[in-house]
Amino acid sequence: MKKNAELHRGHFSRMRKKIIETAPEYVDDILMLEVLLQGVFFRADVNELARLLLHKYGSFHDVVQYVNEKDLVRIEGFSDTTAAKLCAILKVLAVYRARQGAEIIKTSYLGYYEIINIAKNYFYGFTTERAVAFFMNSNCEIFKHQLLSEGTADSVLMNPDLITDLAVRYKACYVALMHNHPNGNILPSNEDVLLTQRIMKKLKYWDIKLVDHVIFGVDENFFSFQNAKIMDALEERIENEERSLLSLDELSTSEWLHKLRREHIIDSMNGNHQETS
Repeated sequence: MKKNAELHRGHFSRMRKKIIETAPEYVDDILMLEVLLQGVFFRADVNELARLLLHKYGSFHDVVQYVNEKDLVRIEGFSDTTAAKLCAILKVLAVYRARQGAEIIKTSYLGYYEIINIAKNYFYGFTTERAVAFFMNSNCEIFKHQLLSEGTADSVLMNPDLITDLAVRYKACYVALMHNHPNGNILPSNEDVLLTQRIMKKLKYWDIKLVDHVIFGVDENFFSFQNAKIMDALEERIENEERSLLSLDELSTSEWLHKLRREHIIDSMNGNHQETS
């Protein structure tokens, strides 16, 4: 027993050393779960429990997001106490990650592409949709961000007037919009595209460019309107509409002037006729 305990203590030291020295992108889910479980079960061998959790939920991300005490106590090895402890730790992780982006954004100006990897933290772990706007200067550096609204599991309000007012108030040159789809489907709906066009059109009036609208799903997935060339298509659509309206305005003005000239000529003729008679 003593020999096994010493062997296990050595295993935890190796786990700790590995997770500290390994680059974040190469730390596997099993290792992260083992380290977390070690904080709950202390000297117990948690490798099997980690594998059970991974098998049940599919990924470390889903363990953090969906695990609950009721399910945990049904897994052999968990008690009410250890289930409660693990859920508390995972909740802290979810809250920390959700706040992480807000803390980082305060530190300095950031380029647009840098912010994509940070912005996903605003949506991590949320089961409802939320919308965030990022405001950029002339160098496309983000200097301000704002949570616009929090919605339901399948919708969130993005008010074009509010977004435009904020952009003008902050003297932004560029704006990027981001929201999440908690159901995991990152493809935009028709409403998403039409709303983006409305916002783009309102911002354009103030010479402010909407550079992107990003939809975040789960498991680090996201959909960029800019990457999908939707932003270019919407800009072209707005320009075509403006050209059409300009043509209509020119036609209307021409007809209106022609009408005035005709009326003026007729009135003048009538006036002259009355004077001679």
